[in-house]
Amino acid sequence: MVVIRHLLFQGEDLKCPKTEESTEDGELTEVSWKWYDAMDEDIGGRPSFSPSSLSASSDTDVALTTSASVSPEPERTETKRKNFEDIIREMEEREAERVREETEREERRWREMEEREERRERERQEREEKREREAREREERRHQEAIEREERREREAKEREERFLHLLEIIAKK
Repeated sequence: MVVIRHLLFQGEDLKCPKTEESTEDGELTEVSWKWYDAMDEDIGGRPSFSPSSLSASSDTDVALTTSASVSPEPERTETKRKNFEDIIREMEEREAERVREETEREERRWREMEEREERRERERQEREEKREREAREREERRHQEAIEREERREREAKEREERFLHLLEIIAKK
């Protein structure tokens, strides 16, 4: 039964070969993960785990143990480390630039908002000054009109008085 299942799995592999771009569950693989190369350079191309040790024994009571560890080339590791540091530095520079641009945009928004508020305040003051000026002008006109009416009444009263006196003189002469 195990053999049949193995054959079925091999048949599925042949029908739908793996692309190594993603897993059947949609998980990331080294090919589809954008940071894989940077991480691989940082760890120097070494596997991220330590493989188990191999032990060999002989007829004598001597056991020989070897480790399957990979020792990277020192120069290559330094180059990869520098490349990784360059990538990190570039990412930090981009982030700093993004923050600087965002700060500039925010400062520009504040300046524009303050300018709008100042403009609105100026316009409000100008409207208030205009209303006050118009109110003063209306009051001055009303005052002047009142003075003119009073002078006209006095003049008309004086003219009536003179006519009345003139009529009295005419009557007195007769």
